[in-house]
Amino acid sequence: MACHAQHVLSRSVIRVDATESVAQSLPRFQDRRATHAAVFAQDKCQGASNLNDAQLASVEATYEDLLRQKSCPVVSDTTPLEQLGKLFADSEVDALVVQDGQGAFLGLVTRQSLLEAVLEERSPGCDSHRPYNERNANGQSSQSSDPRQQPLMGVTVDEVHEVTDPGPEQQALHDREVKFRGFFEMGLVGLAITSPEKGWIEVNQRLCEILGYPQEELMRKTWEEVTHPDDLEANVALFDRVLAGETDGYSLEKRFIQKDGTVIHARLDVNCWRREDGSVDYFFAMVQDVTERKRAEEALRDSEIRSRTLLEGSPVCNKIIDLDLRLQYMSCAGRDQLKINDITPFYGCTFPPDLYSEPMKQLATEHLKLAKAGETSTVECAVHDTDGNEVWYDTTFVPARDEEGQIEYIIVTSVNITERKAAEAEARKHLDELAHVSRVSTMGEMATGIAHELNQPLTAVASYGHAAKLALDNGNIDREQLRSLLEKLEDQAIRAGEIVRRLRGFVNKSEKDRISIDLNTLARDVVKLVDHDIRETKARVKLDLDNRSPRMQGDEIQVQQVLVNLIRNALDAMQETEVDERTIVVSTRELPNGQSELTVKDSGKGLPTENVEKVFDAFYSSKPAGMGMGLAISRSIIEGHGGKLWAKQNSHAGMTFGLTIPADHDDQIETHEPAGAGVDGNHNRL
Repeated sequence: MACHAQHVLSRSVIRVDATESVAQSLPRFQDRRATHAAVFAQDKCQGASNLNDAQLASVEATYEDLLRQKSCPVVSDTTPLEQLGKLFADSEVDALVVQDGQGAFLGLVTRQSLLEAVLEERSPGCDSHRPYNERNANGQSSQSSDPRQQPLMGVTVDEVHEVTDPGPEQQALHDREVKFRGFFEMGLVGLAITSPEKGWIEVNQRLCEILGYPQEELMRKTWEEVTHPDDLEANVALFDRVLAGETDGYSLEKRFIQKDGTVIHARLDVNCWRREDGSVDYFFAMVQDVTERKRAEEALRDSEIRSRTLLEGSPVCNKIIDLDLRLQYMSCAGRDQLKINDITPFYGCTFPPDLYSEPMKQLATEHLKLAKAGETSTVECAVHDTDGNEVWYDTTFVPARDEEGQIEYIIVTSVNITERKAAEAEARKHLDELAHVSRVSTMGEMATGIAHELNQPLTAVASYGHAAKLALDNGNIDREQLRSLLEKLEDQAIRAGEIVRRLRGFVNKSEKDRISIDLNTLARDVVKLVDHDIRETKARVKLDLDNRSPRMQGDEIQVQQVLVNLIRNALDAMQETEVDERTIVVSTRELPNGQSELTVKDSGKGLPTENVEKVFDAFYSSKPAGMGMGLAISRSIIEGHGGKLWAKQNSHAGMTFGLTIPADHDDQIETHEPAGAGVDGNHNRL
């Protein structure tokens, strides 16, 4: 019966924990004379590491670190020998993890244990411990077809040892040469035996294929002739250490030159066998072609260098966040922008670090969780550098996936927009100044009407006061008549005060704080403010207000300014319209998409279709004496509130201008004013 995985388990194995330090375990390797370590985590084998990996690892490395660098195939305990050999033909495979049908760990198959099993299978009837100089009945050497008896290094085993009763040393030599013969016949890797003078004694066909030479020609070469010149010095130094008795072998990766001049990378494992006096008898070398792996590693390294160069050279702050929301990497730009001299304390900390305010922490964490769930998102947020200065970022959160589509980590890209934010703040400041100038200019244009409107209550106050004085002087007025005169005087004084209050509020610079605005109330106040212009134009204004009292968040004075501009433009547009047709409809609506809408519809002459959008351009005006700034400022104000100012032609006559803006649903007040109610030029209900 053919051998299978369970029968070729290596005994030169120790068991280690994945978190165990490689450096700490080296004494165990030496005590047990182990060649490999089976690495466990939570009672499950994660893979295998050989002694060469352990020796090359850094002091801080754990076995988990070593396993990240390579895979370790897992096979069933019933996997046949032939299939195991095919797996080991891959130069990357150093050991196989063997499990039973239930997935329990049984042990490791190594290249050494596999080669020994191959030999045993090919000589099933042979006892490796029998005297190998057995004679036939005539006392002559047996000419067996046993592969162990075929010439090796130019002689047969019997010719080397002519003793009747071999001792332990001779028996060990025989076993060793039997093992060599098995190695050579497998042909999975390149194998060679060389003399201490570095000449070839024997090579197998696989080594000839790797180096590209016919066997006869390769046998005439030396190691120096096929070794890359840049690697020759290191290789000779290692040979010399073996000859000096400092070590019995070594492993390294080196370059060879093929017959056609092509340079290949190979892993070279060299061991020596010594005579009784300690001198080197010959070297046994195993060569595995790792050129493709080396190229892949170099391509990966070049890619990593390019990626790191891009990351470190970019003016963008790039970060890598693990799935526990901990910072793993921040690019140079981010460290410079946040004035972080030593980023190390921030690594491994829950992101975002303490440079974020609590609200910004919550905001960033929400977007990180979205990325962890597979969504890409963007947000503008502020951070504080180590000096306490505010730094604004436009940040994008992107989930990074592996080849199987599983999210491995989160890439956070933050573009510094601090200067843009400062420019926007400066632009808003200039817009506020310009809007204020525009309001003052508008008030100047309305001065005559305002004076007339204010003169009426003041005249009434004077008249009622004079009448009351005369009545008192005559002495024939009763108390009720005097009370009536004084109440009328008070009403007119209050009316005058309200006019002044509205004017002062309109002309004042707007406050930065935004409040909840009732659009119905705002529309009524603005209509009262432009009352004189309405009367002078002999127009009627209808208020078509939504009973749900649409609201918005904003600067009340600036939104009033927009509505004043729209109503006064509508009045100007109706100068040529028949007096009885001069109607303006001011409407408010709460839209189903979460927006509030306020519109001003006139019955004027309208605009050509091609000029509808131009009216919002700065310095464009359809009025001969217009400056063309009113609608441009109005659009900037509404867009600054997150809304849109628009215009369209009416189906019959005139234009409709409107603003659509995000609704504010807090503290909405239900009104009971009938839809369609309005006022005429005298503010009478229609």
